[in-house]
Amino acid sequence: MKKIKIAFLGVGQKGRGSYRAVNMIPEMYDIRAVCDNNLQSMESFNKEFVKSGAVKYTDYHKMLAEEELDAVAVSTPNFLHHEHSMAVLAKGRHLFLEKPMALSINHCRQIINTADKKKLVLQIGMELHYHVLYRAMKQEVQKGRLGKAHMLWLEEMRGPFMKKIGDWIIQKKYSGGTFVEKNCHHFDLFRWFLQSEPVSVFASAGHDVVHKADNGRWKHLKSSGVRQDVIDNGFVIVDFKNGTRANLILSMFAPGRDHKLEIVGDQGSFSGNFNRFFYNVYRSDIQNTSSKTIHIKTGSREKKYGHGGSEYGQWIAFYNSVIHGKDVEVNGRAGMMAVATGMAAEKSAEEKRLVYLKEIVKVK
Repeated sequence: MKKIKIAFLGVGQKGRGSYRAVNMIPEMYDIRAVCDNNLQSMESFNKEFVKSGAVKYTDYHKMLAEEELDAVAVSTPNFLHHEHSMAVLAKGRHLFLEKPMALSINHCRQIINTADKKKLVLQIGMELHYHVLYRAMKQEVQKGRLGKAHMLWLEEMRGPFMKKIGDWIIQKKYSGGTFVEKNCHHFDLFRWFLQSEPVSVFASAGHDVVHKADNGRWKHLKSSGVRQDVIDNGFVIVDFKNGTRANLILSMFAPGRDHKLEIVGDQGSFSGNFNRFFYNVYRSDIQNTSSKTIHIKTGSREKKYGHGGSEYGQWIAFYNSVIHGKDVEVNGRAGMMAVATGMAAEKSAEEKRLVYLKEIVKVK
């Protein structure tokens, strides 16, 4: 079985998660190198992966010049995605790029165009596409089990962002803001389930709880000298070209709750919880209603991986695209549209108005 020779650029929390996933598929991947210029991140990597045979670098230019690679996984802070992606593509390496793709539409387009020109695989790390629950629900939607899908909503009740080195994630200029950094995942799911392009966004959101100095619950996350300016709660309504609509409900100060997704058609609805391997089906007409629970069969590897097996699924997909030439499901356009929807939501919340996607990106 042919293996992909891969390196990891960025071994912070997300980078180590990707390394952990790939390291569990040794029949598909040959991990050649890792790179991070932050001593703390590299120390954390060395502590967790004591037996790693990967060559360690602190200079990514040197790694790209010296290592014989097929692909590179970029999991650096959001504001560095464009710089690092362009360097990887310039060397002719396939690219797995962590979400969000980039912090501007121009940068997204540059990455897409370069990958296309060089005929390189570009996959964006929006792994919820590969969550076993969502894939099962998506298949049923495609089979017409709900009739025509009309609306979808997703509820994410969670705790605040985990602390990052340099606190870049809580500063909008470096992260893109909550709706770009975090909820690009969900805007991508909306587009995927509803099979249409977003046309407008209205958001009502606030920065109300997590940043407060006198709030003891989050005191351990406070950073000296850095002011958090990212949204910690909100509602986002997205309207799509085909007449469907979706709603995001977000709280960053409600840890311990399940993520819930429901999609409704003219003949019924599906309701699923992110952390459980089953979903509920509700069928209805004017006179009768019925419901049942569908349990999803999962393999041992899916159960070992985080996010409902999605971290396993996305690396299988990347392998199949690089080695077997299969179409990339979460491609550059998907990444760009998720960023654009997040940017529109940030703009809507700030300006308190409906924002059309054509203000952000050209929508076909």
